[in-house]
Amino acid sequence: MKKLKHILLGIPLLIVGGIAGIFFMPFLGYLKRHHNQKEQAFLKAYQPFLASLEGKNFFCYNNRNNSLAYIEQQILPQLNGNIQLIFLDGQTPVSDYPPAFMARLLLTAKHYQRFPHLIKIRDGQVLDKSINNAFYNGMNQGKDIGLLLGEMDVFFS
Repeated sequence: MKKLKHILLGIPLLIVGGIAGIFFMPFLGYLKRHHNQKEQAFLKAYQPFLASLEGKNFFCYNNRNNSLAYIEQQILPQLNGNIQLIFLDGQTPVSDYPPAFMARLLLTAKHYQRFPHLIKIRDGQVLDKSINNAFYNGMNQGKDIGLLLGEMDVFFS
């Protein structure tokens, strides 16, 4: 008896759901087309931006409480002058460049394993490396910061 009740209740729900699906189908098509147009426009602007970054090096870090002070006091003062900073404040990248483009740059990182992270642009390609493990080993175990800076120099050269 309960099965019959469930079936009889389910039939009208299926009919209403089917009608709603048919009604919203053109709207979903419009949304997809609109999204694709926005994405194409973004990529049209992003590609020249990426080309303008050719040869640039980036040190990316975030606002994690247990490491922010160490990065600001120990790492940043010793960075090479040719390394630019990307600070991820929550989900918003803060740098000298437009946040939307920098967010896309961070999303293209193929070797992301947490911050801090290194990114370099060479031959139109985004190359990246996570230094999370080396960074936290150095910070937590009091290892020489020169090892980490050396690893960064090797990546950027």
